[in-house]
This record gives sequence, structure tokens and C-alpha cells, in this order.
Amino acid sequence: MSPRALAAVAVLAAASVLSACSVSSEEDPVTLTLDAAKSEVLVATDDLLALVPEEVVTERFPRTETSRVLFACDDPDTYYWPGGAQLGIDPSTDAAALFDTIHEAWAERDGWEITWKERGESGVYHLDLYRSDGLHLAVMNLESNTVLDISGFSPCFVLEDYDPNRAY
Repeated sequence: MSPRALAAVAVLAAASVLSACSVSSEEDPVTLTLDAAKSEVLVATDDLLALVPEEVVTERFPRTETSRVLFACDDPDTYYWPGGAQLGIDPSTDAAALFDTIHEAWAERDGWEITWKERGESGVYHLDLYRSDGLHLAVMNLESNTVLDISGFSPCFVLEDYDPNRAY
């Protein structure tokens, strides 16, 4: 399966989990805009990519800048945006050390919860990073440790004129 196909599967799986984690207006009204929500994902993704040593990067794939899919949050006219990025990495990369570096860097950030989904069984590593406002990043090594995949999901934002035929 290609890295893009695996990423699509990972996005859909994470999105189904996230749909249960949306913000309710009784707790905190949603005021974020689409552009601000996308920016949150892109900045956090760039921060993760910066932790990967250049010497292990074999290829830089284009990151997600637009999506034809938005996922509904609990409140009417609110959605979250999926984005992400992938890097080709040398298969001899010490994935345990790389993921430990990511874990340590994010554990120091206020408002973040880090969860190990897989910790090296069969060589697979998967970290989920959740921020208290709903921003979610899933980081995985794929394709026998030749691809580092980052799937990102924005906090909920308001969009009153959602058109499923448009890219966002």
C-alpha cells in the first residue's frame, strides 16, 4: 500500500475517534475560524517536522494544504479540518529514539496530553498528541520505517456555509 493510501486510512481512522471528542457549546462556545484552525494544524505539523534530523530524511512529500473533507463537531455549523505531512526516512532510522524525542518535546508543552498507541511492537511506533482545545496530531512510522506520517486535526471552528463540493 502506498504512503498516501496508508495516510488516508490513518486519517479516516483517527477522524472517527475524534468525532467523539468535539467541543460542546455548553462548555466553551466555538469561535475559531477555518483559517485559524488550519494554521494551528500547519504550525504544529511544522514543529513536529523540525524534530526530525535532516540526515534521516530521504524525501519530503507535499503536505496537505487543502482538504475536500471537513468533519462535523457537536455544535451546528462547526467542523474540524484534517491535514498532515509525510517524510521519507532512512529505514535504519532509530525510530525509538525519534519517537522518544517527539514525546519529550511535546510532554514539556502546556495543555498537551501524549498517548502511546504503539511502542515498537513489530517496529511500529504511534503517538497521539492532544491539545486541550481539541487539536490532535497522530505521528506514526509506516512502510517498514521508511515513512514518517503526521496526521493533524484542527480544533472545531465555525463555518456557516459548508459546501461538500469545495476544497477547504
